Amino acid sequence: MISRFLPTGKRNFNSLNEQEILALAISSEEDDARIYASYAEGLREVFPDSAKLFDEMVIEENQHRQWLIELHQEKFGEVIPLIRRDHVSGFYNRKPDWLVKPFAEYAPEDIRPLYDSLRLTDFNIKKVKIRAYSSVEGTLKRNIELQEQRAESIVKALQSFQKPVIINDIESSENWVEFLNDISGTKYENLKTLSKKQVRKKIVGKLSDALELYLKNHRKAVVTLELDKKDKYKEMTYPMEGYEAESYELENYKFE
Repeated sequence: MISRFLPTGKRNFNSLNEQEILALAISSEEDDARIYASYAEGLREVFPDSAKLFDEMVIEENQHRQWLIELHQEKFGEVIPLIRRDHVSGFYNRKPDWLVKPFAEYAPEDIRPLYDSLRLTDFNIKKVKIRAYSSVEGTLKRNIELQEQRAESIVKALQSFQKPVIINDIESSENWVEFLNDISGTKYENLKTLSKKQVRKKIVGKLSDALELYLKNHRKAVVTLELDKKDKYKEMTYPMEGYEAESYELENYKFE
């Protein structure tokens, strides 16, 4: 109970001196490198190309950290004060999503509720059509790659529920339409006057955190399933004539 009335021990960013700000930057680079390394390790087995991107980001962050350490040694000496993001009041915090499964992958247990809801007792999935959308921050190459991997993991999860091979039709794009619609009439509307390249450069740090309210709704996949009626006589040794498979298109489902 006493702790409720004591200071939190956190420092206001404005109260930090030059050495402390530099120390905070050094620890932040270290944290980011370890986070990206965790992402890479989680993605490596299933999505090696994405893992490679994060490996490259780890190298970049470690280089930045080394430069900052050398600057600290030059200006303040060898002893670097221990100060991290969570020691500073109001400084941005990362959600620990690196502690959970890779964010680019859907597992069968994620898709099982949808599959069960379809009640496909008499049907197999013949074709899956997926239109995957990413939010607009980050690089185009990475956004498209991650969304395609998400879509492929949906197909892979659905395939685990049946033997007949599922045909897939996957397209990915960035969700600029909803982004521009959602910021209309808000204090971020000025972003509409910028090029896509300029918008990407803007959506980092605190602005990225503020826009996450909208961005989280732009990451999704619209899935259409085409079904074939199961042939219960398929395993019989004599030929069957006059049987026509039925196919259906279900309404779209969204995965975020």
